[in-house]
Amino acid sequence: MTRHTVSVAKINYALLVIRYFAGCRTLEASSDVCDICGEPGAHHVCKRCGRRVCDLDYDENTGLCRICLETNCEICGKYPAIGYCMVCGRIGCEECLVQISMVAYICKECMRKGMYSLDRE
Repeated sequence: MTRHTVSVAKINYALLVIRYFAGCRTLEASSDVCDICGEPGAHHVCKRCGRRVCDLDYDENTGLCRICLETNCEICGKYPAIGYCMVCGRIGCEECLVQISMVAYICKECMRKGMYSLDRE
């Protein structure tokens, strides 16, 4: 099975084309429409992904949009998550997780607590 990745820019362009044919008749993006909820009032730009978002979809403390915030590492809170710990279930970043197989990760905290050992077969 081939995995396809689509950039945010391609998705935004596709949405603009859909809006055009739905009756908007302009291919220019409206700068005040939230990229997450589609409502007017996008006054913030996410510092990680660059989405234009409204007050409800923006976290003032971190400068991140709701989507980036929800996919942030639950262990350190600094970086985007890449997977989850198979012991405690928290999502974590490359710094906080140790890859134990092609698809499985353990967080460094669970390893430190002895909840998993790399010596397992």
